[in-house]
Amino acid sequence: MKTSTASHSSSSCSPDPDPRIRSTQSWKNPARNVWSFVALRSTAQGGSVSRVVPKLRGGTVTDPRNDVHMVVTEHGCVNLKGLSIPQRARELFNIADPEFRESLEHDAKTIGLL
Repeated sequence: MKTSTASHSSSSCSPDPDPRIRSTQSWKNPARNVWSFVALRSTAQGGSVSRVVPKLRGGTVTDPRNDVHMVVTEHGCVNLKGLSIPQRARELFNIADPEFRESLEHDAKTIGLL
């Protein structure tokens, strides 16, 4: 897999920039430090299909949106915690393969997501 050092500039891939979270006191409550990461390639089928999509079609969702904090692709990393649905969509489109970003935004507007 090709590696990249690119990351989206508006989001930090640090789960919590608050230095108090990393203090030794945080180990008293380990649940405070739990973060969900989803890592995936941005495309499938040899680059012909985007894995980042504006809407899921059928199937089972195993990670509800409120439980997903960080999403990582070869094009960057975004922290989705606390974002609205339109904000989450825009952030995810920013780490999609550049070839699909414009069509993802268009499709999201068409279905009323943005």
